[in-house]
Amino acid sequence: MYRLVTTLLNPRVAPALTLLTLYHERWEIELVIDEIKTHERGQRKVLRSKTPEGVRQELYGIYLAHYAVRALLAQAAIEADLDPDRLSFSEGLFELTEMLSLALTVEPEQQAMRLQARLRHKMACHVLPPRRLRINRREIKQIYHKYKPKKRQLPPPEPFEPEQQFLDFVELLDPLAPALPVGGP
Repeated sequence: MYRLVTTLLNPRVAPALTLLTLYHERWEIELVIDEIKTHERGQRKVLRSKTPEGVRQELYGIYLAHYAVRALLAQAAIEADLDPDRLSFSEGLFELTEMLSLALTVEPEQQAMRLQARLRHKMACHVLPPRRLRINRREIKQIYHKYKPKKRQLPPPEPFEPEQQFLDFVELLDPLAPALPVGGP
């Protein structure tokens, strides 16, 4: 069992249990960057604008489009009683583009609500498998030398099982409690 002591001395500002629970969520930020770079932009040029104001405008448009898709996915997840992170962004984006082409052929006043409900239902059908906990070793990067470094004998860590949570592996310690003698209680 791992032991965790937060360096933050005020547990009201950052309780250790909250920090632990949120650790896994930080990876979602990495996935958002991937969604924008890979799935939303496709194979297009990075940015077409030649002026700083044009680049700003393009970035706002990219972020607003991503937010719109994620907002629809969040509504679909709530209606399906799912975690919004479990719905596929790329499939949701595909469903949205397909629905937009259909929406252009009907009168908006007549079918808008039915089309939105149908879109959210279709988005909720693309559920991703549960994500495993991620682990990355903290290692010092080696500076390149003329001679090859010795190979490390450490095997990679075993992957987590899908149902495991960070709290299963952590024993919380109170940083303000008296220190235990060396060797345990």
